[in-house]
Amino acid sequence: MLVLKKGQPTQFDITSLEHDVIHSFYVPQFRVKADAVPGIMNHTYATPTKTGTFTLICTELCGAGHSLMRAVVRVMEPDQFDQWLSQQKAAQSSSGGA
Repeated sequence: MLVLKKGQPTQFDITSLEHDVIHSFYVPQFRVKADAVPGIMNHTYATPTKTGTFTLICTELCGAGHSLMRAVVRVMEPDQFDQWLSQQKAAQSSSGGA
């Protein structure tokens, strides 16, 4: 899950593994799409303006598992995001970090 703060400009650094294929990072509600090309770092930006749960999908026909290449994007109000982030940091600290 990708968790973002509403109103916070975000940079996405997108690439694919060296021996992989081209993928495509697309969040329709953000109107953001960028290719993930092996060995090349692409950058794209978005500032989420609405809270909610959205879908991140690969729009490049990239192989047998293509239809499974989806992720959840959750956009939270700033105060909720800050609380969530504090909880994540506390959980990581109590588990010894990774």
